[in-house]
Amino acid sequence: MSRSTAIPETVTLNVPFRIVKRGRRKEMQLPEGVRPGRRADNTLVKALARTF
Repeated sequence: MSRSTAIPETVTLNVPFRIVKRGRRKEMQLPEGVRPGRRADNTLVKALARTF
């Protein structure tokens, strides 16, 4: 069997947010009109903070 389209090796995910300094802490701020989910995924938050 052969495939007509190739499967990409990487996936790019764009998440619209800003990093805002609040004293000694940094917070993620979502754009207006976007409601945050019910619970934050701490593992994902740590991974995003490390890459930033």
